[in-house]
Parts: sequence; C-alpha cells; structure tokens
Amino acid sequence: MAYGFETRDSSGNLLYSTANSTWTLVKTFLAPANTAVNNQYFGGGGFTEWKVTRHMVGQTKGDDEAYVHTYQINFSTKYISATVPDSSNTVATSFMIFGR
Repeated sequence: MAYGFETRDSSGNLLYSTANSTWTLVKTFLAPANTAVNNQYFGGGGFTEWKVTRHMVGQTKGDDEAYVHTYQINFSTKYISATVPDSSNTVATSFMIFGR
C-alpha cells in the first residue's frame, strides 16, 4: 500500500496529490503574527510550475476571528511577500513553496 500527501479545496476537490506527480519543496518561511514579511527569495531551479501552501500556526481556539497572511508572488524575479489582512487578528502563517 502506498502513502502520500494530498490537499483538497473546501468542496473536497483534489488540488494536489503525490500519487499523480512529484513536486519539490523549494522554500519554507514563517510570517509572524500581525507582521508583514517582504521579499523572500525562493530560487529558480528551472521549474515552470509553482504551488504555494499556507497554514495557520498556533491557532488553538475556534471561537475567535483569525486570518492567515495573504501573499504576492513574482515568478519572474522569484520573490514572495506576505501581507497582513488584519492588523491585530492575523495569526502566524507557515508558507511552503513547491516547484516542478
């Protein structure tokens, strides 16, 4: 039996599966709570396709309002920046960038 990694959207549609294709983890970084992070270089590696995942870090209660960072990415220069959608309720956000 094989095991892998899958991500799905809110409707349950498969977005990514390691059973179908292999992606290389290129960069990880943490955007601290309520703090913007600018110009993180994620390299090239000759990849032509990119995926970005974001995960809430440290959000333990479900009864309060919390936001993850939004991001802007420039594929020609290979830089990503994380912005804060709410100045006091944005939790720490872990980013992973994959390429293939």
